[in-house]
Amino acid sequence: MYLIEKIAINGGANLGLADSVNFDIPIPSQWVKTAYLKIAQRQGGVMNIIFQLWQTTAARGDAMNRANLIYKSLSRQITLTAGQGGEFGEILAGGPIHYCDRDAKTPDSKQCYVHCRLENQPAGTASDFDVQMILVDPWEGSH
Repeated sequence: MYLIEKIAINGGANLGLADSVNFDIPIPSQWVKTAYLKIAQRQGGVMNIIFQLWQTTAARGDAMNRANLIYKSLSRQITLTAGQGGEFGEILAGGPIHYCDRDAKTPDSKQCYVHCRLENQPAGTASDFDVQMILVDPWEGSH
């Protein structure tokens, strides 16, 4: 099991309304399973975001191209009122979701990443965000 996180995904600068940021988080191997996801909004206010995991940076960079949807591993639209706080956490129902870094050159590549995209929606709050995931070995628990 691996705990990975990206603190201050926009470098501490607020992500504006109707703005998005693409970022990569290093992972230990090309294949992993996403078991848990947590996103915290640093500024108080309404949280209205879309968070996605992509298997390639090329598809993530052209997220509106429907032909690229096969490379999207996870997508969540998250809306919380100011009173609910700016923290979202989810244990993925039905078991962990398989993820493959298709940009990695070989299965044992030393440079593997989870390719993330976070979109701050117009009804949200300008803020920076922290992202944390728990990943497991894809063959853990399988015999």
